[in-house]
Amino acid sequence: MTDQSLKTILCGKCGALNPDHARWCRSCGATFPENPVRILPPGTMLGRGNFIITAFLGRGGSALTYKARREDPEEEVVIREYYPEEIAMRDLDGYRVRPADPDLEEDYEQGLEQFMYAGDTLHSLAGIPNIIRVRDTFKAYGTAYITGDYIDGLPLSAILQQKRRFTFDEALDCLEPVMKALVQVHGAGLIHGNINPSNIMMSNGEACLIDFSTAGSSSDSAAGLQERLNRKETGISRRGYAAPEQMTGEEQEAEWTDVYGMAATLYRMITGDEPEDAAARMTGFLLPPPADIVAGVTLDQSDVIMEGMALERDARYQSMEEFLNALESCREERKAAAAGEETRKKSVHPVLPEIIVLILCLLIGAAGLFAIRRSRLSGGSSSAGSGESTSAEAVSTEAEDQAGEGHTEALPEQALSEEEKTAQAERAQEEEIRHLRADIGVSGDMRMGGNPEVNAYVFGNTGIRREDIEAVIFVNSLEGKPADAWDVSEEGNGEVLAWVREGRLYIGANGRISLPSDCTGLFSFYTNVKTIDFGSGIDTSGVTDMTFMFKQDMQLKNLDLSGFDTSRVESTDRMFTQCRSITSLDLSGFDTSRNTNMLGMFAHCTALTDLDVSSFDTAKVTTMAFLFYNCSAVRELDIRSFDTSLVKSGRCMFLECKNLRNLYFDPEKFRTGSMTDMHSMFSNCSSLASLDVSSFDTGNVTDMEYMFYKDAALTELAFENFDMSRVEKRQDMLTGTRWEE
Repeated sequence: MTDQSLKTILCGKCGALNPDHARWCRSCGATFPENPVRILPPGTMLGRGNFIITAFLGRGGSALTYKARREDPEEEVVIREYYPEEIAMRDLDGYRVRPADPDLEEDYEQGLEQFMYAGDTLHSLAGIPNIIRVRDTFKAYGTAYITGDYIDGLPLSAILQQKRRFTFDEALDCLEPVMKALVQVHGAGLIHGNINPSNIMMSNGEACLIDFSTAGSSSDSAAGLQERLNRKETGISRRGYAAPEQMTGEEQEAEWTDVYGMAATLYRMITGDEPEDAAARMTGFLLPPPADIVAGVTLDQSDVIMEGMALERDARYQSMEEFLNALESCREERKAAAAGEETRKKSVHPVLPEIIVLILCLLIGAAGLFAIRRSRLSGGSSSAGSGESTSAEAVSTEAEDQAGEGHTEALPEQALSEEEKTAQAERAQEEEIRHLRADIGVSGDMRMGGNPEVNAYVFGNTGIRREDIEAVIFVNSLEGKPADAWDVSEEGNGEVLAWVREGRLYIGANGRISLPSDCTGLFSFYTNVKTIDFGSGIDTSGVTDMTFMFKQDMQLKNLDLSGFDTSRVESTDRMFTQCRSITSLDLSGFDTSRNTNMLGMFAHCTALTDLDVSSFDTAKVTTMAFLFYNCSAVRELDIRSFDTSLVKSGRCMFLECKNLRNLYFDPEKFRTGSMTDMHSMFSNCSSLASLDVSSFDTGNVTDMEYMFYKDAALTELAFENFDMSRVEKRQDMLTGTRWEE
């Protein structure tokens, strides 16, 4: 028996260790299941006494990981213990592991053999650098163990919290050795299956891929993979890095599966954003390409990463070698282009100056962001200090490119007719504007969140990045404006200016500033902004689209929108998504009577505890998919005003609302007759005790997969009257509840 004073029970909710006799977690209060995860206590001897457990390191996939001391020769090692917690339990002797139920023995043994296979294969590949070196595999206490090198370093995920972004070249330099190692691992028939930043250890500047506990053979059947997937819940410790075939289990995992995980890791390193998981993307949740987020990422680089994350496996790179070659080609092409640029700058023939003047004139009035009563603000910054210099430089360089590359059989200028000259000038002009929109953030349709490069800079001023801003402040007077304020009015009349002081962005005019009809991404990606003070200086009465408006303002803590007039707004698609620091949002004054799209409006607002949407008129809304997805701190939601009669998708609507205890809706208004998709609608609402869905009309629903998955606290559900006649998918609909089939 284990010493009851030892902390051997692992909380499945928060990961804290608890005394052996505990019935609930001393850290988060969660009640332990009948067979909680029990770790091996420090001092446990394994491998015929040659290894002594010194510390518990963590869990992942189907294994528990320990730090241990080897006696001969004396050194520190890592030991991974096969322990698929969904189907296994440890005996009361504190050591032996066995299936939690006799009916699970076949699954347990199949997983055990797979675990040993992965260990033995890695042991045979011990000479390959940049993957964990496996020393030995052995069986004991009814389970199996893999011993490997102990790496003294930090996981890449921890480094990404300190250094938010890497350049493309930095990211590729870091991961290239791991990708080359995986080419050899794949050649041996082994698939890692769990590539993400947490499983890449960084030590002395070198990356090393660890945790092959979920690894499988490339010859595994789809059915076998699905069984393995079910045993380890999602199968992947970080959902955003799991390929679609791992989420559905409908297709075989192979090299292309690891390509997805590696591409997703590159995406995180380069953009600073956690990628949306494949399940969300398969329902229409868009993943913006890296070039839409970060300045300096070329379209080719962006396309390669996105192809690596293609949802269809046949559209993805089929091997790690193919993916790596494409990445390296992008890097070499960029270097060659840079070298050629320098050469052209030294030798290029001057271009027509009148074209340059024409383009600059067009850019000055090309696009507007705001309007005041008499003028409009522009998205570019043609009169900004650094912005003006950069714009002129871009015009000059691009025009030189035109002259240097041009048409392969271009006639000398004097041989062109006036008509040909005009056509040539128009083509050059269009090309200039296309490139400059990417370079300085000018957007033809004013969608600030959706164009390449635009998210990086503050209103087109390439000398100031959005991530450098800590506060946004609107002012109603230009008195005392600084000399370096730049004109951001559409008309170029200086009536609306912007300036920055000590991390504060000021937007000012002598009068109220009207926001444009399309506010897409207007304040998105200000990742270090803590407050936005609108004061009394803005007018939103003309706004129709607030898509992405505050997306990924991850440090934003205070947001007073009481002065917002939303009476004409038709879309709030992902308006607040990934505002991870906001704790309170009072939207009781929001007029949503014209709104048709609330997709992911509050997704990933993980600190939000107080959310008032009690006055929402949703009679015209057609999608509420992911509406409250991962609002994991919200305890109560009052949506009794919600009319859902036109809503077609409730997919993942309350997914991961883990602390939601009270959900109030009006059965007379919360009508589901139009819904076809209820996939994961209430999944992982693990604190919700009562949910009356007896009024739900499910006659048109085709997908109920994971609908109530792991809602362990539910004591009342009332789903007996569900019309299941059209339901095609219902896998794990009730898994983890008292109604589990």
